[in-house]
Amino acid sequence: MPKSSSALQNSGGLMVWGIPTELDSILYIPRHDDGSLHTPIYAVSKVLETSFKPSSAHEAGVHLKYLQSPRLDGTDAQVEFFVNQFPAEGVARVERRGMGVDLPTAILPSPVPKDRFTINFLSTSALQAHVHESYSSGTVADKLQAARLELEFVVSYNPREARQKVLQWRMQNDGLKPLHHILVDADSNEPGDAVQAMYFHKSIGGHQPSPTHNEGFLLTRSGASADEKLLILTSLFSMLSRMRQSQRRPSQGLTKRLYGQASSIVSKLRV
Repeated sequence: MPKSSSALQNSGGLMVWGIPTELDSILYIPRHDDGSLHTPIYAVSKVLETSFKPSSAHEAGVHLKYLQSPRLDGTDAQVEFFVNQFPAEGVARVERRGMGVDLPTAILPSPVPKDRFTINFLSTSALQAHVHESYSSGTVADKLQAARLELEFVVSYNPREARQKVLQWRMQNDGLKPLHHILVDADSNEPGDAVQAMYFHKSIGGHQPSPTHNEGFLLTRSGASADEKLLILTSLFSMLSRMRQSQRRPSQGLTKRLYGQASSIVSKLRV
């Protein structure tokens, strides 16, 4: 069983996870938005990884929030993946950098649909992910949000087999700690085994990401296979895209409240 800090339940009803020691590889996700046609994903230098030894998600978030972004000149980070969007075809491709014709590649709809969709992995016929949204109740810090968006990925390792894994991106934000997301294996009974990856938003406020763009750091296991990293990265981009869409769309509860207030004012003016 992986070594990790224990999981604790905080007052806001969120599960606060420690940082599993296996999440020792850092990918930098540069600033991008829905119109970014080409986004390279960088593996940061070993120097940075060596200096990054947080004991908690809060410590990691603070460290990464104020961490200077890589210079991207080849001295402190190397391109490991590419995310390319093809608007005319309505798809996005996530692929590993390298030589050859059978590099790990995933294809997903672009823009990401609001309902269910499928991610296909071209490098192996044994992987396919079916994605749908789920919502969990808001916390005290999310008073203006009716719910927190979560994405669930049902991963089929082989269409001819019944073996599946259910992965979920879950938001961790109690209004006090830097915003981050965790990717968990929903079927795991052990907190340390459940955490597959962590994503920390690099934003000015630290608690709410921009509704127009994203930038951050993704923690994964250095021992993860190329297909595993591809799955994690593709699921992350799907989640970030849907999160931007949901932030731009006013919540139904807020719309009703504003409509009610406007109706009340009009009624008073008529009296």
